Amino acid sequence: MTPRTPPSDPATDRPWNSVDLCLPDDAANATGQATGGLDRRQWLRWGAASLAASLTGCGRESPSGKAAASNPPPGSSVIPQKKWLRSTPEEHGLRSPELGNWSAWLGGSGCLVRHGYLIHEWGKPTAVNSIWSASKPLYGYLLLRAVDQKLLSSLDDPVVDKQPGLAALNAALGYKDRRITWRHLLYQTSGYGLEEAPGAAFAYNDYAMTLLQETLVQLVYQATPGQEDRVLDEHLAQPLQFQKPATFGTPGSPNFGLIHVSMSDLARVGLLCSRQGQWQDRSLVRAAALQELIHTPSPPDLPLTAGQDAEMLPGARTFGGGKNQDDHLGSYSHAWWVNGLNRKKERLLPDAPEDVYGAFGHGGKYALINLPGLDLTCAWSNVRFEPNLPMSGAGRINMNETLVKLLQCVRA
Repeated sequence: MTPRTPPSDPATDRPWNSVDLCLPDDAANATGQATGGLDRRQWLRWGAASLAASLTGCGRESPSGKAAASNPPPGSSVIPQKKWLRSTPEEHGLRSPELGNWSAWLGGSGCLVRHGYLIHEWGKPTAVNSIWSASKPLYGYLLLRAVDQKLLSSLDDPVVDKQPGLAALNAALGYKDRRITWRHLLYQTSGYGLEEAPGAAFAYNDYAMTLLQETLVQLVYQATPGQEDRVLDEHLAQPLQFQKPATFGTPGSPNFGLIHVSMSDLARVGLLCSRQGQWQDRSLVRAAALQELIHTPSPPDLPLTAGQDAEMLPGARTFGGGKNQDDHLGSYSHAWWVNGLNRKKERLLPDAPEDVYGAFGHGGKYALINLPGLDLTCAWSNVRFEPNLPMSGAGRINMNETLVKLLQCVRA
């Protein structure tokens, strides 16, 4: 599948808060926890108005005389050393009482970083936990590192070059799996275990993601059994100066391969992305390649899989769910979610800034989110939302509400 640039919004002459989140009524009703019992459209009108009010006046002087602009003064945006540089929310244009209320409402554990400073924490942000599907964009980062180190020539290399067993699969379908590339796996268009040819249809497919993780770690990076965490240590934990080891979990467990990391360390990954792959005086990945990874979502008209099973490798496993779990909504980009437009020209997160992007596990129960226009990074785990909610349903409602409430903490 050839990457495309994000589609332009055909409604640019409309105010952002006029976009309606058009979900089926039964989907909205199933998420009363997300809307606090408000009527869905009433809640969205409230959220839009609140967000507009909260952003009005960003950039005024704070009571301490420090600028509260989303673009910080020269020299005030930093990259942390081994320890985070800490600051107060007020020094970076947010309000502590409102942030405390927001994180208490959200629950779980997490942290907030602005201009490179750690400004807010809650729960147990240094505890190491699985981040579930929020792991997937980190596989993309590891792929870019493999390309830079010439372990692969590009994301468009055939995976069969490293995983020769794919060559013998699905003779009746023209040995289609020989054409699966790394990009197909990241884009969820590989057709692995399904009848579609690579690039033909979208399928949120955890069998395919497990294939990606296992092949990348074991056959590209050549990590021996029991030594898989070496890949995370060499390419994430050491360069970004993690405070706790990151792991793929417990070998032999059903979910082995999903990344386990603390929220204070995961926030460093978000900051790396917002800094174009630059950390201290090093370029860990090429800026253009990282931007392509994050900002080339699926075209809205990309069809979904028909869900018909096809042959997989012997012993194929999934560390998560099945082969067809969600829609791309015109917003899925190499395992990142961006704020794109679906087939009906509806934005994924209608009340959030258009430049927001994130990595989401269990529909946002675990998340890494960047708001580039505000130079703001959030990482959280095990928050209030029910697990396994798709982004095409309650997941996007929950994320929309969470960001509305967060942006109300920006000082007006």
